Amino acid sequence: MMQKDKTRKRKGRKGRLAVVAALALVLGALPAQKSYAVSLDGCTVTVKSPTVSETAPEDDTTFAELSGAGVILDFYQVAGAEALSGFDAYKFSAWNDPFRNLETEWEGILAESEEDGLKADDVNGLTQRLAGVVLAGVPEYQTGATESGALSEDELSKILVTHGTLDSPVDVDAGAGLYLIIPHGDKITDYKVVTETASGTTYSMLARGKTKLYQFAPILVSVPTRGNTALDGEGIIADNDAWTYQMFVGNTADTGEWVNNVEIKAKAGEGFQVGKLQLTKELTNYETLSNRTDSGTFVFSVDAVYEGKNVYSDVVSMAFTGAGTSDPVTIGNLPVGALVTIQEIYTGGNYEYTGASANTSELGDFASQVKVDDKTKSIVVPVIPDDFSTDAEEMVKVSFVNDYTDTFKDGGSVENHFQASVGNDERIGWSFRDSVNTRPTSGSTQE
Repeated sequence: MMQKDKTRKRKGRKGRLAVVAALALVLGALPAQKSYAVSLDGCTVTVKSPTVSETAPEDDTTFAELSGAGVILDFYQVAGAEALSGFDAYKFSAWNDPFRNLETEWEGILAESEEDGLKADDVNGLTQRLAGVVLAGVPEYQTGATESGALSEDELSKILVTHGTLDSPVDVDAGAGLYLIIPHGDKITDYKVVTETASGTTYSMLARGKTKLYQFAPILVSVPTRGNTALDGEGIIADNDAWTYQMFVGNTADTGEWVNNVEIKAKAGEGFQVGKLQLTKELTNYETLSNRTDSGTFVFSVDAVYEGKNVYSDVVSMAFTGAGTSDPVTIGNLPVGALVTIQEIYTGGNYEYTGASANTSELGDFASQVKVDDKTKSIVVPVIPDDFSTDAEEMVKVSFVNDYTDTFKDGGSVENHFQASVGNDERIGWSFRDSVNTRPTSGSTQE
């Protein structure tokens, strides 16, 4: 029994030494007879802006708005660093709360990398779990959490060591070590995106340009590092773009100089923001005949074009049983920056169009895109972003005005709706449906 216990102790010690050996290997240990050049002082990290692929067309405008997105970099120290005695290398010291529960996972990743190399999936998974601690307060991955699982501001302040911006060196005053970097925009309060996938939970962060939306991946970086190396497309450490899998570590080979001023490219995707617009109708005078009252029916076509493509097409009808202003019709999920043409295509038998307008005083730089064409009874307006700085939603508000013509003509309307659908061959198509509206008696707005 005593012998068995000794065996266990030997195995435990051997396992710990294997981890240290793996750390030395990954962080670039050199033979003892060579000079020990690694320095843990004066470290900086520069997170470079993402760029389009080298194979992208010359007129590709992806990331064109990123410089105005106000991207901030939050640096969280996962672990410090200390020189590895007898080697030109260093190791991470004890991990900081609240990351300590993930230290064993990191040691396991390094131990496995001794034979097969550092795996991208393993490092990405660890990076996501570290991000979950900071962004979502995942209790099973942290220590020192509150009852709700979220970290207190005091606990976060202990590990949030500095801030930075894209393309500018950031002095890592807390010293060498392992850092989690969270890029996010300063124009969004709730910038966290939590996605549930078959392989687990992933976290990303948003930033907003004028019309575009950017989604960043969290970054895990060790400083200093040896040479300009990173994980390659197969998940093995090799000379490659330093952003591919967001982990920046030293080469397994014993060549190359130590780099204390680390550069890494951010990984981000670009999409469009979505916005809304609002449509109302004002009827100045209403037809009233002795012994007879007919409703007034008005129909509008709504077409949105974004980057040269039609992305929305529908019609809206409104029915009145008296003079006044309709309830607003809100049209949502439109790409910010799209131009929307709203045209009155039916004014009823007894009414005439007298004008259209928008809330240009509230649209800032977008106001110049508003165009009214009285000949075609139409108005063109942009879809604007909501800046989220107030409780009220920012949107373009369009109003049409009609008046009674002192005539009486019977009439009605047909409202056609077009909506995207998927056919049997899985191609996107359009389905069509009618709704006949003849002499409506309701005073409410119809969509």
